[in-house]
Amino acid sequence: EMGSLLSNNFSNAGGFGIVNNGGVSAPIFRWTPDFRYGPLGMGFDINIPLSNGDQVGIDNMVVRYVEYSSSKWGVRYGLLSDITYGAGLLMNNYTARLKGGIIPSDQQSALRAYYNHGIYGMEVLGTWSRVYGARLTEQVLPYLTLGQYFICDADGITQIKPDGTTKVFLSQSGWGVDAMAPFLPGSNLFAEYARLNNYGGGFSAGVSAGYDLLLTRFIFKAEKRYIDYNFIPEYYNEAYETNPADIVSYEASSRNKDGYKVFLSGDVLGRAKFWAVLEGYNGSNSALKAEATADLTDQYFAAAGYYQPNFVDSRSLGLQEGSIITTRVGYKVNPFTQVIANAKQAYDPDQGKVVVTQWYEAALKF
Repeated sequence: EMGSLLSNNFSNAGGFGIVNNGGVSAPIFRWTPDFRYGPLGMGFDINIPLSNGDQVGIDNMVVRYVEYSSSKWGVRYGLLSDITYGAGLLMNNYTARLKGGIIPSDQQSALRAYYNHGIYGMEVLGTWSRVYGARLTEQVLPYLTLGQYFICDADGITQIKPDGTTKVFLSQSGWGVDAMAPFLPGSNLFAEYARLNNYGGGFSAGVSAGYDLLLTRFIFKAEKRYIDYNFIPEYYNEAYETNPADIVSYEASSRNKDGYKVFLSGDVLGRAKFWAVLEGYNGSNSALKAEATADLTDQYFAAAGYYQPNFVDSRSLGLQEGSIITTRVGYKVNPFTQVIANAKQAYDPDQGKVVVTQWYEAALKF
């Protein structure tokens, strides 16, 4: 009976490969066990560098996740992505995952907990970099849900710029309220107001929808944004930890920054997935973020991502330095073995330069 429990709830994966972090290479053995029993789950990365371990900056053990999840409450500690509050006007797709090299580290981890009771919902967030958030929701009517939230970075961010100087982004906090109501079948209307404390605010309104067309499931979201000259939409986004916006520089233009945002994603029978975001604002560069994955054949698969922060002209890094590019190409040798090449290009604010990280591995699942 115990053997059956382990075989049904415990999975193993391992691999051997070579990581190249900023020109320094190291062979590494990785073991990535997962265990799940009902609502309880946990997964770890055990990284054993065979040489140059300190120089490539790899944590020997990373808590990928430890979680308890039920319909009423749950808590998860580990690598978290796509953290969005409300319609995403202040916090959208926030993550610490894009910080650092291609192999996950404990510095990318966060703690998230939620509780649902009847028409009420609550969640809290805390990260290693001391970003904290709390959100409350209430379904006031069968067709209307209201939310409110608060977000803060308790200690700000210190960044080494390409010229070697140090830039300090002071701690910042903000809050917001939002509403969502069903519209046509498969769609919702939403509105949100958010504000950065000691600065300005913004308002957004739009529609989101999900539809099936032929063999593809599409999700679409479009919104119009009305932005004060001293409010930065999506201030906490996927690039916040590596390339935060300079609100003092941004505010100095003293011009209205109204704009738009359009999001589209698709899933083709689970074999190919993509999403893309296009947004633009008065007086600022347009921004594009996109990601795609595909099983090219039964044996070959690939993935690529491009992340360019919005409001490039108000961030400390330019287009080339601020963008993050990820690629992944793999070959399935058999049901238990894969050969994978990973690459990532991103600015490292601790080193003051763009760092290219590569990870070549033979991954085993057993």
